[in-house]
Amino acid sequence: MNSKVIVAALLGALTSFILGFICYGLLLMDYMSTNMIPGAMKTEAEMGASSYVFIFLGSFASSLLFAYVFDRWANIRTARGGASAGALLGLLMILSFDFGMYATTNLLKMNFMLLDIALNVVFAAAAGAVIGWWLGRKPA
Repeated sequence: MNSKVIVAALLGALTSFILGFICYGLLLMDYMSTNMIPGAMKTEAEMGASSYVFIFLGSFASSLLFAYVFDRWANIRTARGGASAGALLGLLMILSFDFGMYATTNLLKMNFMLLDIALNVVFAAAAGAVIGWWLGRKPA
């Protein structure tokens, strides 16, 4: 794995982390508190710095997967190609996770799960676009 893939993954992770913070942390905070099972979410007081570190690490893991696949196997070198592939990979990943969580826990309500799927596809498309752009850019 080369440094270009690592930087692409970091940029993709930063993109999805910021979008997630804006959507979940700011815009949808009230919606989430009323549409998730009570007690499932950490309170603001319980959310310490380590919570955000782990959220970023999760974003980095998926972005590293995208960057590696785009670079090694798919030869994706454009924002458009990255957005398209990111959306598809993101959809499959979030369906796997949310369907499993919905089936085996009481943490998600159906309406929240559907919103979570839609938002995560957008985040993955945005991260994929940044990753594809970075992989295709010419060094200065």
